[in-house]
Amino acid sequence: MMETTLEKQLQIFLDAGFELNPGVTQNDLLTWAGGTEAFAEEPFGLLYKILGLPIQREPYTPVCNQCWTFDMEFIKQTGDYRYILAQLSRISNQELEFEDVNDYIDLEQQTALVSFHFRGEFYQWQLKTDDEWADGELFERVQSLCELHCEDRRLTYFDPGGSVIVLGFAAENTVRQIRKKSGLDLAIIESFPL
Repeated sequence: MMETTLEKQLQIFLDAGFELNPGVTQNDLLTWAGGTEAFAEEPFGLLYKILGLPIQREPYTPVCNQCWTFDMEFIKQTGDYRYILAQLSRISNQELEFEDVNDYIDLEQQTALVSFHFRGEFYQWQLKTDDEWADGELFERVQSLCELHCEDRRLTYFDPGGSVIVLGFAAENTVRQIRKKSGLDLAIIESFPL
């Protein structure tokens, strides 16, 4: 396989509409990876994962707003699902705008729910609890809202292994473009009937 530099890898994401947030430098990418060699060892996957992380210095802003790297073993207390929905809103450039978001999480009682208004409708979803694992059905239900209300963009995911996933929000042609140019196994999340 031809060696692909960090710059070439980054350009493919930039061409697909990704933008580094103001103040983010290539040095911030290298800090996460520990040097340029890591990008050659794990082309595109490592960079995509880093694009969804915050920089490792003040003010700890996200590297970009087009994806979010998320540890599924995240749910510990009330407020965590509210945080997840806020991140989905951010990566969708507020196309997924959840209002009046409330959640309740009690792992001991195995109870979790989230409620919100979306485009004038009220939704309340009971969620499964499995230790600290987020209920993946949440993303499938949000995808159903995307299908109903978003013109062409959908929730996407990339699984780099372990408990971490990278969530994105992109049009299907953008997903195809990234797959073709990078070989990244980027997928569109299945929807769950509301």
